[in-house]
Amino acid sequence: MVQTLQWDSDFFALKIGRVEIHSNEFRDLYKRVCEREKSHDLVYVFANQEIIQTPENVRLVDIKTIYAKLLSVLPMISNEISTYTDCIPNDDLYHLALVSGIHSRYKLDQQLPDGSYERLYKRWIEQSTNGNMADRVFVHKSNDKIDGMVTIRIHDNVASIGLIAVDEDAHGKGIGTKLIHAI
Repeated sequence: MVQTLQWDSDFFALKIGRVEIHSNEFRDLYKRVCEREKSHDLVYVFANQEIIQTPENVRLVDIKTIYAKLLSVLPMISNEISTYTDCIPNDDLYHLALVSGIHSRYKLDQQLPDGSYERLYKRWIEQSTNGNMADRVFVHKSNDKIDGMVTIRIHDNVASIGLIAVDEDAHGKGIGTKLIHAI
């Protein structure tokens, strides 16, 4: 019932799996999966409805929400936004990658090994700038410093955001909005 995720398991040095629950008997099935699953250190549960209550031995760390919008052609509203073309992230992008994950399950889950969140998000931005995880990386610059970024993957005319972040010192300046309009 639980599928082992080899890449995740190797990266975090834990046995990690995933299970999808699609059933009218959601609560019973979810409880049975959680109680029976002893062979993994961490299991991602994907469900077709919100998980409100969990059994005592299970911690809900994260709820993934997907926002979608039909793509349309919009003019680039800011000349401060450009495509990042270097294959290697600079220090600003490494910093923003960490900012993008500050509220992620990888940062919040205290059962993951120390340094997991930092290693994962640094790897994620590296794999995005070299084209393996993103088709484009858009950046916002102020005074020659990258203070905002978004990575996107395009499939079947749908753009999916991988990472998005605005530097803490630049919050409230509309940079996130400009990045969203740019993509």
